Amino acid sequence: MKSWSVFVAYFMGLALFALGRWLGYNFDDPTFDQILYHLYYSDSAGVAMGRIFFSTFFAECLVFPLLFGGCATALQGVASRLVVPSPRAHRLLRGMVLPSIAAASGAVGLMVQLSVFSWIGYHFAEDRFAHEYVPPDATRLTAHAPKNLVLVYVESLEETYGDAGLWGRDLLQPLRSIGGTSFATYRPAPGATWTIAGMVATQCGVPLRVASPLDFRTGSGLPPISRTH
Repeated sequence: MKSWSVFVAYFMGLALFALGRWLGYNFDDPTFDQILYHLYYSDSAGVAMGRIFFSTFFAECLVFPLLFGGCATALQGVASRLVVPSPRAHRLLRGMVLPSIAAASGAVGLMVQLSVFSWIGYHFAEDRFAHEYVPPDATRLTAHAPKNLVLVYVESLEETYGDAGLWGRDLLQPLRSIGGTSFATYRPAPGATWTIAGMVATQCGVPLRVASPLDFRTGSGLPPISRTH
């Protein structure tokens, strides 16, 4: 097997792995559908942002995978000459088994991180949410002494701000003086875990993005997220 084929496979696996880490670090773990949305509706902004992050993308997703891919190819070549010849060692060290595993692992890892499997599920899996949805105009509501409702959304507010030992005083005291109920721990609904999605869910009663059982990142098996106020 030619060494360039081994190098390309190692490079692809490492580049895809590095791309996932780069996207997560710079854009807070975006999903595949979010990336498609911004590419479609914010093309000019995407070009401007691309210029800002070009240097880090070039270094982390191209240069480092090239270097590590070359090192992995060289190590496999040296190991294939040092290991005692055997059919299994020949297949592992002189074939494309290890490079193919590296490339496949990088591709699958990136797909899981971007929730590609969930995106596929949106289009091909059964829309179970639609079976349970009741249109508002099909429901008759009767108001009895209605009151004004004021909703205040506060982003990134947590119980840590109430630690007087950390801040010198309880920064949440003005909120505590109002009274009310604070939920220390709850499990957010899938598809409603970021700011605008939470606002849509509370205002409209539907998730902004219907979750799929194929979404390994936001599956029901994950532990609950602690939120307060």
